[in-house]
Amino acid sequence: MSDRLCPACGAEALSENGIVRECLTVRGEEIRVEAEGCACSSCGQRFRGDMTPWDVADDVFRQYRKRHGMLQPEDIRSFRLKMDMTQEELAGLVGCSRVTISRYENGALQEASHENLLRTAMDPGGFRKMLGSSSIPDVRQRELLARFREEGISAQASLESLLGSSSPSEFTGFSRPDADKLVAAVLYFCRKGISRTKLNKLLFYADFLHYKEFGVSITGAKYAHLPFGPCLDEYQQILAMLIEGRKALGVEEVESSGREGEMIELLKSQISPDLGVFSPSEMQVIGAVAHQLESQGAETLSRMSHEEKAWKETVDGQLISFEYAADLGLEMTPGRRDVRG
Repeated sequence: MSDRLCPACGAEALSENGIVRECLTVRGEEIRVEAEGCACSSCGQRFRGDMTPWDVADDVFRQYRKRHGMLQPEDIRSFRLKMDMTQEELAGLVGCSRVTISRYENGALQEASHENLLRTAMDPGGFRKMLGSSSIPDVRQRELLARFREEGISAQASLESLLGSSSPSEFTGFSRPDADKLVAAVLYFCRKGISRTKLNKLLFYADFLHYKEFGVSITGAKYAHLPFGPCLDEYQQILAMLIEGRKALGVEEVESSGREGEMIELLKSQISPDLGVFSPSEMQVIGAVAHQLESQGAETLSRMSHEEKAWKETVDGQLISFEYAADLGLEMTPGRRDVRG
C-alpha cells in the first residue's frame, strides 16, 4: 500500500495501480467485473488508471445486458434520436414515465417487460401497432412512421448534439444538458410570441435563478456573453432546429411598438409545451420568471441583464459560469409561481 492520497476521502490509503475487481449480484446472478486502476482501503472507492471513479454498477449492468442480449443505454438513445422522438413520446409507447426512459438512457438496468416493448418498438410492424394504440396525435404518428423510411440525422439528434453531452460543470449549472427541458421552456416562454432577445433573457434568468435557489440549473444549457446580454450558447442554431427541424416554433413579423414602420420578428410556439418534464422546483422558478419578467420589453430585459455580474465580469463570446448566480438580481417572489397556475 502506498501513501497516496485518495481523491474521494483524502486519506493516505490509495493503492498502487493494478487490477481492481468487484462482484455484484444482479437479479439473482453474480456478475464479476475488473478494471485497471487502484482502490482506497479507507472509503472503498475504486478508480481507473486515469484516476476517474470506476462506475462499478455501470460495468456490471453492461455485462448483465450482454449476457442476456439486452439493449445497452446507447442503443435506446440512438433509436429514439433516429426516430426524432422525445423521451416522453418513447415512454408513452413503452408504458412508463419519461424519468424511467431517462434513467435507462443514463445506465439504469431496464425491466424485462420494458426491454421487450423497446425491442418491439424497434420493429416497423411493432412500432406501427404500438403507435396506433398510443395517445400520440395522428399527425405526429404519420411523422414518426415516415422516420423509418428516412436517412440522416433527426432534428432531435441535432438539437441534443448542439447542447452537448459533457459532464455537468459550472458552465451547465451542474446539470446534464436536457433537450426536452430546453424545448419545453422555450415553448412555454414563446406561447404568446416574443423576440429572440427576450427569449434568451427569460431562459438565462430561469436557469440561473434555479441554480441560485436549488444548486443546479434547469436545462443544463450553457450561456455566453453577447453584446445584448447573456444568451444560450449556439442559440441561433438551436432556434433554427426548433423552427425548421421540429416545426415547434413559428416566426411572425409585426410592427415595432416603439419605432414606427420598423418590423420585428417574434417567435411563437406551434405546439404546447410538455410541462411534465419539469420538477416542482423547476416549475416554480419558470413561473416566477414569467410572472416577474414577461411584461417587460426586450430592451428593458437586455439593460437589466447588463447589470448582472455574469455579464459585467465576462467578455464577448465567453461562457458564463453559474457561480455568478449567487449575485443574480432576480429573486423568487411569493404568489403565483407555478406555471400550471
